[in-house]
Amino acid sequence: MKMKTISAVALSVALALPLAAQAEEELDELTMDVIEMDEGSTDAVANQIELPEQASETARKMVQERTQTGTQTQSRERNREQVRENIADNEDALREQRQEMHEYREQMQEQTREQQQRTQEMQGDMQGQQSQQQMGM
Repeated sequence: MKMKTISAVALSVALALPLAAQAEEELDELTMDVIEMDEGSTDAVANQIELPEQASETARKMVQERTQTGTQTQSRERNREQVRENIADNEDALREQRQEMHEYREQMQEQTREQQQRTQEMQGDMQGQQSQQQMGM
């Protein structure tokens, strides 16, 4: 039993050594400096990272593109809102025109009925006069 345990431990160590060596190589590539600061020097720390000129130019271009894209998006959104308002105004104007046309049609129908009634009354009066003339003759 002890032999199996020793073999298992030896095998684990043998497998772990190459992985540890590989991890050590990766840690060599990463360096980090820790700076101890006393309370008096904290005011002197600047929170600015200076980039190479090429990086600054690229960053300026990206900001400019984003600004233009944002401006275009805002402009597009304003145009869409204006179109929506125009559509709503046009729909309101059409509703008003339909209502006016409906009222005008009703007025014309009423006038037509009144004219027909007058025409019938006049025809009746004319028939009455003709009857009186025929009787009087």
